[in-house]
Amino acid sequence: MPCLRPCLTVVLLQVLLVGAFLHPSAPTLAQTALDDRMYDIARELWCPLCSGVRLDACELQACVQMRAEIRQLLAEGRDPEWIVAYFEEEYGPQVHGQPPLRGFQSLAWLVPAVAVVGLGIGAGLRTRRAVRQRRSGVVPQIRSQSLPKA
Repeated sequence: MPCLRPCLTVVLLQVLLVGAFLHPSAPTLAQTALDDRMYDIARELWCPLCSGVRLDACELQACVQMRAEIRQLLAEGRDPEWIVAYFEEEYGPQVHGQPPLRGFQSLAWLVPAVAVVGLGIGAGLRTRRAVRQRRSGVVPQIRSQSLPKA
């Protein structure tokens, strides 16, 4: 009889553990993998209603429905590229969160790049001129017009 209590405890724990794994609301590995793939795609897309909010983080009911639609399309066997293209066709290019590299929107990528390169070249030339002046001993003249009067 002294072994009955510890043995009963072990049996009860085993029953609870098996019940937890067989519970219908517990997600299976396939469901978890499907949810992971859904969130990977949702991280690439942006909420079409909010400004600057990714689809995976948005709590609007529309975004919850969009994530459910992504999950359903994945369950049907659609590949991620097809799903992203579907949402772009459905909601427009703003769901990408970045301007496309075609047409007039390509300026959104080109202008900042050209500006950074131009500023870099300008700063390099100015630095080079200052170094040359310093080496040659030329001191830049200060115009008296630019000095404040006391």
